[in-house]
Amino acid sequence: PTGVDQDYDAKYFKIYGKTLSRVPVFPAPGNHDYGNAKTSAAIGEKRFRDGYARVFRRPKYYSFDAGPAHFVSLDDNGAVPIAAAEPIGLDSAQRAWLDKDLGASKARWKFVYMHVPLFSTYFNHGDNAGLRASLQGLFEKHHVDVVFAGHDHLYQRSKRMNKVLYVTAGTGGGNIMPGPEDHPWLEKELISFGLVLVNLSSKNMALDFVDDNGVVRDSYRI
Repeated sequence: PTGVDQDYDAKYFKIYGKTLSRVPVFPAPGNHDYGNAKTSAAIGEKRFRDGYARVFRRPKYYSFDAGPAHFVSLDDNGAVPIAAAEPIGLDSAQRAWLDKDLGASKARWKFVYMHVPLFSTYFNHGDNAGLRASLQGLFEKHHVDVVFAGHDHLYQRSKRMNKVLYVTAGTGGGNIMPGPEDHPWLEKELISFGLVLVNLSSKNMALDFVDDNGVVRDSYRI
């Protein structure tokens, strides 16, 4: 809940130990990995270094290729705002790196994932105009296929906007949020625990939301 080191044994390694022995994990940091510290950069950075950085051994943002896809993990927690998070505004080093990284990729598929969503029906929690101003144009410019986020404790899939799909799946543990009113960009919303599975080939993408009973509740194909 607050990214402390001792919680990883009970709430991460105990649960996912067998999976971790055969599947690599490439996370993106969330606000709780910084102890949700909104005013103290020193406290947030210490929590991040003592917990997340020691467990995952990943930088705050990075990219990699797997099969026909290019993946980018961002730290957009400055939008919460988390004081120790990496800046991601229009003049930030992270945004400049993202522009260069996406522009250099020749992969068939491009995916970006991060914690805070650009679009959400929760105006006081997710949904961030600053992130849209900083990132949405880059995603469209570089033909990103899907942008994944968490933070809001429900599943939301947007309509495909300028060929970019936005998926929020904060459905892995925290209390599920009730669904607010509909929005014109929203195509599917589910108030359920679950996960998103993506299957890829060089020509096709299949995205499914599977709930905690193993039932496919939403499907999208490109």
